[in-house]
Amino acid sequence: MIPIIHAQKAALRKSVEKRRRLLDEKEIIRSNRQIMHNMMNLPAYQQAKMIFCFVSTPAEIDTRPIMEDAFVSNKHVCVPRCISKGIMRAYGITGPDDLQPGKYDIPEPKSYCQYIDPAEIDFVIVPCVTCNVKGHRLGYGGGVLRPLS
Repeated sequence: MIPIIHAQKAALRKSVEKRRRLLDEKEIIRSNRQIMHNMMNLPAYQQAKMIFCFVSTPAEIDTRPIMEDAFVSNKHVCVPRCISKGIMRAYGITGPDDLQPGKYDIPEPKSYCQYIDPAEIDFVIVPCVTCNVKGHRLGYGGGVLRPLS
């Protein structure tokens, strides 16, 4: 990546994260609900059979309602397991009991969970620092889903 763009993205991440820490809890809950409502009403989500979803940390949008809806809707859910810095693989889960603390203190699928090839995934939910009304996303700056090689 061009160094100036990398620096601009880093500055924007820092600015957004600072502003996010100033939000009150009611606004966070309201925003989470609105985002979940909008996403779960997308035709692509409703038609998807295999959902890849990041497992949220307290600083991120809460993805538990997404996964709960997917389970109730008989969708398959897979989540990332960190393999090495910035490299992840998808593993299927059937509920929150299939998760355990992983690298970086982010819940990950337990060792018995089945690997899911990325080609099987219909709908992907990834974390972001921020996005604009056109859907352009600014992520955290790392992380690639890789198939088994």
